[in-house]
Amino acid sequence: MDSDLEMARHVVYVHQNKESPALGFTPLEPSVIRAYISAVRRLSPSVPQELEEYIASAYSSIRQEEAKSNAPHSYTTVRTLLSILRISAAIARLRHSETVAQSDVDEALRLMHMSKFSLYSDDRQKSGLDPIGDIYSILRDESETTGKQDVSYAHALNLISRKLGLCLELSLSR
Repeated sequence: MDSDLEMARHVVYVHQNKESPALGFTPLEPSVIRAYISAVRRLSPSVPQELEEYIASAYSSIRQEEAKSNAPHSYTTVRTLLSILRISAAIARLRHSETVAQSDVDEALRLMHMSKFSLYSDDRQKSGLDPIGDIYSILRDESETTGKQDVSYAHALNLISRKLGLCLELSLSR
């Protein structure tokens, strides 16, 4: 939520002032960034033997959790494991390290988890099971129909209740 508030403040500032606000820090020169990228590209981090079991266990746990869930299909394959290894190595490169650390693997696992979470969210939205999106659509449609930006709480509640009633009638008639 804080990031939403910060984003909103930034957009309002730019809209009012026709320029971006001061950064509050000195950005790196592009030449410095290019030199850093060039240096880390030459690194080839390896996974230490003590992390092999950790990575294998994490991958196995993810597969077991997916098997237990009622997800329609699995997104975790051997390619996922390879992605975890590649992302871990990329994070190690960012740290300018020749060795992958457990924190690199943990971050790669977190990124994969969030990626899959967004896939499941997309599936849920595509199947019409996104109540917040549905409510937003009802309110947006009403705003477009009336030409007003604001929809009162009472009116919104009435619109949503009516839509819910129609959905219930439809499902009961099947």
